[in-house]
Amino acid sequence: MENQPEIVKVNVPKALSEAKPSVPSRALHIRIDQQKSVTVYNHVNNYILSAVLEAVFPHAH
Repeated sequence: MENQPEIVKVNVPKALSEAKPSVPSRALHIRIDQQKSVTVYNHVNNYILSAVLEAVFPHAH
């Protein structure tokens, strides 16, 4: 085991290294009342979306 190097070279495929970052776009806009609204963007994490929807609609279960 002492002959094995501790640092291993990893090659990243060229397609992954040059990937363009995605720009989020608005997927959903909910107006709660006159002064409050919620905007949900594409590519939002599921747990964040669940928390937001539970906060906006607490009695929807």
